This record gives sequence, structure tokens and C-alpha cells, in this order.
Amino acid sequence: MPRAARTSRHPSRHRRLAGGVLWLLSAGAGSAQEAHSTVTLEELSVAGLGTGLATVGYQPRRSTFGAGADTALLDTPANIAVVSAQVLRDQRVISLDEALRNVSGIAQTNSVGGTQEAVVRRGFGTFRDDSILRDGRRTVLQQNFSYAIERVEVLKGPASLLYGITDPGGLINLVSKRPDFTPHGSLNLTGTSFDGGLVQGDLTGPIAGTNLAYRMVADIQSYAYWRNFGHLSRQVVAPSLTWKGDDTTVTVGYEFGHYRVPYDRGTLFDPRTGRALRVPRDRRFDERSSQHAATSHLATLDVDHRFDTDWTLHVGYTYSHLGYDEDQIRPVTYFPATGLLTRRADGTRNADFNAHVARLDLTGRFDTFGLRNDLL
Repeated sequence: MPRAARTSRHPSRHRRLAGGVLWLLSAGAGSAQEAHSTVTLEELSVAGLGTGLATVGYQPRRSTFGAGADTALLDTPANIAVVSAQVLRDQRVISLDEALRNVSGIAQTNSVGGTQEAVVRRGFGTFRDDSILRDGRRTVLQQNFSYAIERVEVLKGPASLLYGITDPGGLINLVSKRPDFTPHGSLNLTGTSFDGGLVQGDLTGPIAGTNLAYRMVADIQSYAYWRNFGHLSRQVVAPSLTWKGDDTTVTVGYEFGHYRVPYDRGTLFDPRTGRALRVPRDRRFDERSSQHAATSHLATLDVDHRFDTDWTLHVGYTYSHLGYDEDQIRPVTYFPATGLLTRRADGTRNADFNAHVARLDLTGRFDTFGLRNDLL
């Protein structure tokens, strides 16, 4: 009896429990009915960065410079630094010296009065040492960098011997812009406080109805020199064309360049102290006739053929021509007691340089005893 009386003391609890169960069942039935209804979602496309890109933003991924074949930098047994197209664009780089400020172990050396590109790599190098390449091949050009350059690659150390007899400090490779089958273009207008500016254009895309793609790059510069007199001007036009087949890709390119720059030998030093004279840093000691005017032509041919997934063949050819005239009033001797400066007139007329360079690479991959081998 006590147990029966205790059980009947809370009859409302059973009613609440039964009501809760009925509510859950009805909610579940409603959810089941809703599940039978059709819901259409919007189409969503996801595009990955891919593994075949040379650079992604500021980050370099792949290069052919260190191993002679397209290889991920993490798999390349060499020290390679890459200044990507994004870096060149964001920093508004207009010279090779500005581009290489992003790379350690590199410094500018004697540029012969500002007329040539010259860099020291890990303590090695001078002007005209064949350390600056275009698309992996040597040229006779004295100034290579322009808006037609896609990126700059630096190979440090003795791995540079892959490209022939050279100083063990390394090599600089300037990679040219090439046609893209995805259409895009750009136009940059820049004004400077040196009474001038730059006009730079780049246009590329496919040719409808063909397997061809084109690219046209133009770079026009004109502004005053940063010292107390002088003027710089540069014109570059670089068209190129690519044909792409199932297993073969052929690219032909041409670049015309003309520039005129001051031939500036720099400041003077006091023979008594060995230090620079106490004059304004923009003071020149020559004449307005000290100039270097050059015209260059660069023609390239690249053929890539893939035999299968492991074996590829690359044929590259470059013809380069450089002609220039220059005049300079060279300071020779300074007499601090009297303040007199002796100078000498010097110059070059009808300088003419030509070079033909060809390169043939066969690359492949194969396995032996469970080890993967890369052959060049």
C-alpha cells in the first residue's frame, strides 16, 4: 500500500512525458516531410593555384634555371632566388640594380659610368663577365632590363657552371615575357619629379581560330638625370608569338631597344685625404656631351617537344646585336693646392658586337632500384 500510494502522487508527470514524446514525433514527421522537398543550390567553382606556376604572388615555386629543366625549387639542389613579376610591379622597378636589391649576396659593381649592367655575386664579378643571361642564354647586350622582363632569377654558387666556364659566384637570368593564351593587358603611366615619365604597355592573348598566341610589350622612358645635368631616354618594343600543338610548343620573339644615357664617371677624390671632395652630391665634373647612345636587337627561338610524360627536348637559339657610340670628358688629375682639374676627351665610334648562341637540352626521368633519377 505505501508503494501504491507513492506511485499515484504525481500523475501529471506521466502526462507531461507523454506530451513531450508526441511533440518530438510530430516534429520528426514534419522534418521528414521537409526532407522530401527539393532544394537547388547555386553552382560553385573552385580554382586551385596549381603546381605548374613559376611564382604565386611573391612566392617562387618552380624554375628551369637551377636544374636545366622545369623543377620545383624545393627539389632543386642549388641556391636560387627569384624576384617575381608581382615584386617588380609593386616596387615599380625600372633597372636591374633595383630588382636585385631583393636578393642577398648581390651588389652593383663598376658599371662603366652607368652605361652597363654589372653585379658582384658572392664576391665574384665585374662588367662584361657574361654573368647576365636572357632566357638562359648569353647575349652581347649591355643593358637587358626593361618592361619586357617577366622575372629575375639568381643562381648562387658554383652550380652556375651548368652554363659553362664562369666565376663560381653565380649567374643572373632575366626571363622575358612570353605569349599567354589567357587574354590580358596593362598600361602604366608614370610621372616623375625629374621632368619626364614612363609609358609602359603589355598586351597578350590568343589569335582566334588558331593555335597561336601573341604578346606585344612597349617601354618608353624619358626624364632628366638625377645629377645637375643630363637626360635619359629609352625605347623598347618586344613582340612575340607562340604556336602550341599537342606535344610541341614553338615561341619566336624579337626585341628592339634604343637608349641614350649620361656617361657619368662620378665624383672626385682629394689626393691628400683620399676622400671625396666636399661638393654637392649631384655635381658633375664632365660636360653635357658625355653620353652613351646604343641600339640593340635580340631575336629568340624556343622549341619544346614532349616525347612522353618523362622525356622532353628543348632547343633554344638567340641572336643578339649591339651597336653604340659614346663620348666622355674624363677627369684625370685634381690639384688641391690650386683647385685646377685636368680632363681628357675620349670616345668610341661605331662599336659593333654580334653573337649567336644555341642550346640543346634533353631531360628525362627514370627509376632504377627504386630510386628516381633526373637526367639532363
